[in-house]
Amino acid sequence: MTAVTIAITGASGAIGSRLVSAANAHGYTVVALSRQCPKDLPAGVSWRQFDLAAPDTFAGALAGVDIVVHLASVICGEAPDHHTATSLWAVNVLGTQGLVASMKNAGVRRLILGSTANFYAPDRPEATELSPIMPTTRTLYLGSKAVQEWTTAGLAHQHGIAFATLRIASVVGTGRSVVDHFARRLVAGEQVMIAGHGSFGADFVHVDDVVAALLIAVDQELEGVWNVSSGQRRLLLDVAADLATFAGQHPSSAVKVEHEGEHDFGFPAINCDKLVSAGYRPMTYAEMIQDLINKAQATASSAALPEAGK
Repeated sequence: MTAVTIAITGASGAIGSRLVSAANAHGYTVVALSRQCPKDLPAGVSWRQFDLAAPDTFAGALAGVDIVVHLASVICGEAPDHHTATSLWAVNVLGTQGLVASMKNAGVRRLILGSTANFYAPDRPEATELSPIMPTTRTLYLGSKAVQEWTTAGLAHQHGIAFATLRIASVVGTGRSVVDHFARRLVAGEQVMIAGHGSFGADFVHVDDVVAALLIAVDQELEGVWNVSSGQRRLLLDVAADLATFAGQHPSSAVKVEHEGEHDFGFPAINCDKLVSAGYRPMTYAEMIQDLINKAQATASSAALPEAGK
């Protein structure tokens, strides 16, 4: 079998770093692309400097590459400052356009884009790949991801580059999400506070499932639009209560709701049946909760260990 070289942008990020290791273990030749060299790169993985805001880094980063998995992105909350807001367009949209043009010049024939599933219109219980896109919260960020996806699809078609976009739901298990933060607090015996009257919900998908979905896209040479999710919307309040139970706390005392401000519905359930038909099997909800607690306990145990030599 001919060796396949995969370049992964955002290789130092929460998803990208895990995909680098998984793709390497899967037998691919992996090139990690990021602004700075990630720590603890697996043996056999090479690193090249890559910055979406610096087009002069594109050509060297893509030499000898067969497939690009594009995960690098500017991410922000509801009200970014002016610099971040302008970066959403300059990096997510224009930077990705430059990447596609450089792929054409370098002869890279396949692109997999890590997009978001949270830009679907929230006025329905479940979103499929055909549901309308109309974000009503975090509109600048989610809008930039929608435009990134649309323009990339068009440019890839023009340049004869095979293109797949994976619309990823709300990712947990990275150590960086609010759900991970709640798990650590609850394991430590602390309370957590749910804002917005407890109305926020989302389709929470484990990062390991996201990595598995990206590998399916690479292995099976998927094209088109594919949702990556757990397939279920859950209230953040309920997730926190279940984390408390798994952590040995009583939810009524460990999880509190802030009854101030506006209600925030969050995001709908994301249907992933199409990807399931390609072999995707997300972990169960109970498995996800247990994994989050296990990781929080491991973090707490590691923090409690005395430093060497003391």
